[in-house]
Amino acid sequence: MALLAIVPTVAMASPASASAVRLTTEMHVIGFDASVATTHGYQLIFDARGKAVASVPRTGVGPRNVIEGSCGESYLWITPTGQPLVGQVATGFSVVDATVEWDWRAYFSDPYGSSTQHWTGGASSGEVDRYFAYGEGGHGTVHGQVATTSFAILADGRICSSGGPSDDQYL
Repeated sequence: MALLAIVPTVAMASPASASAVRLTTEMHVIGFDASVATTHGYQLIFDARGKAVASVPRTGVGPRNVIEGSCGESYLWITPTGQPLVGQVATGFSVVDATVEWDWRAYFSDPYGSSTQHWTGGASSGEVDRYFAYGEGGHGTVHGQVATTSFAILADGRICSSGGPSDDQYL
């Protein structure tokens, strides 16, 4: 004697159907793994307090004139002026809010020596630009870089790091 079983089938809604509910939430960076970043060609950027705040590609070649981040951008440009051995340097930042304090340091080196430029300030609209002439003792490539410890403290309390923009220019 054979038994016949009747099994009812139930239609299940697929996750992609209109009746499905999908809950999402934001993901947040909670830290950085320095060895993974280095292995994959990235370098960590640190704020004034030594905390890693970003990971950027290691270019190894050429300048990184503008560094963009979650609070704004920082920059450094060296431009020949047309005068022998003299370049115009422009550096600064533009952030998303007014600042209450900022500290900006840029390092320069060429075949004839090195120098540092340092500026500090208080309240600003969120944009700070500094310009100066750079002269060297003979022809060669000037390398300039804003210190990654340069920072701006915003009115809402965020501390924003420069990210270390750089430029190379033959004068």
